[in-house]
Amino acid sequence: MATQGENTSDGCMRLAFQAILRGDTAERDRLCERARVLIAAEGQAEAVERVLAVDFYVTRAGVVVPTTRMAAAAGAIQ
Repeated sequence: MATQGENTSDGCMRLAFQAILRGDTAERDRLCERARVLIAAEGQAEAVERVLAVDFYVTRAGVVVPTTRMAAAAGAIQ
């Protein structure tokens, strides 16, 4: 189970640095891998948030596409 500091990539990197100072390389490696996964997830969440900040897009042909429909089609939201 993740501790409070492991909920974000930033928190994981801070804990990884503390593990380095303790000489615990196994914990450092685990935390760095968790941070790598969280960075990807945080990046995707940020991208979805940016798209959903706009109500709709209009194609060059003049077709209006709601962003919620786009996100659902991409599998980003349900």
